[in-house]
Amino acid sequence: MMSSDQNVRILERLVRNLKRYVDLKLETLRLDAVSRITMLLSAILIGVVFFCLASLVAIMLSFAAVVYLAPIVGGYVVSAGLVALLLILFRKPLIIDPITRFLVALLLSEEGEMGVRDERGGTTVGDTTAFNSSQP
Repeated sequence: MMSSDQNVRILERLVRNLKRYVDLKLETLRLDAVSRITMLLSAILIGVVFFCLASLVAIMLSFAAVVYLAPIVGGYVVSAGLVALLLILFRKPLIIDPITRFLVALLLSEEGEMGVRDERGGTTVGDTTAFNSSQP
């Protein structure tokens, strides 16, 4: 009889620990999702501001290039066409590739690489290998 009670207690403790483990895993997933969404939204906001500033600079530089090239190529329309052609030809390496690399690095990073620290235990959120709270 004593062994049966002990087995029941062990199973209860096992079920309690399993529930706690699942709850902690879900909390880790939620925190990781929140940190990634926060990083993405802040990156989008910074990207919008940067895009607006870069657009103004690009427009000013395009006007400058058109004015500079107009006497050389014979007119404003031709020089504006050359500037537009250069922007179209180099849009992928200048605009699309950097944005793609940044988003892939942000969204597909490994667990624990986001640099978000758990203030309770001192471990990185998403890092399931370090449960030692004595680490800084």
